[in-house]
Amino acid sequence: MKLKATDKAWAAGLFDGEGCIMIKRDYNKLRVTFSLRLILTNNHVGALEKFKTIVGGIGSIRQWSRDGRKNPTWDWRVASKQAEFVLKLLLPYLVVKHEQAELALLSRKYQQKVGAYKLNPNIDKIESLRLQISSLNQGRALQ
Repeated sequence: MKLKATDKAWAAGLFDGEGCIMIKRDYNKLRVTFSLRLILTNNHVGALEKFKTIVGGIGSIRQWSRDGRKNPTWDWRVASKQAEFVLKLLLPYLVVKHEQAELALLSRKYQQKVGAYKLNPNIDKIESLRLQISSLNQGRALQ
């Protein structure tokens, strides 16, 4: 399917308003690992299905309910290389999350496969980017 610029712009607009970019930090045995995650939440599953189609059919959509709400909530999720692909696709059209997307893509350049008990030498750089994204997600710049 050949994507139109309007499709990418629509998907970026939806993600700007309802999406989240994060770098998840995990402690695995003797080392720290990081993974890029994207989540898009909406009450209209059709919007998420259209979004998923535009980004190449990747990611998963699941339904969940909040306590006391009549309408179900849906989310689309993707991680790592697939998240990187989606951000590269949407980056030219993102407004609100443009800076977070750039930082997230930079973090992927610092990620590398390491042995079971070896440390990634870029941990400090990735952690700094993770904190910057988290701060931007909360609507404030790092001091």
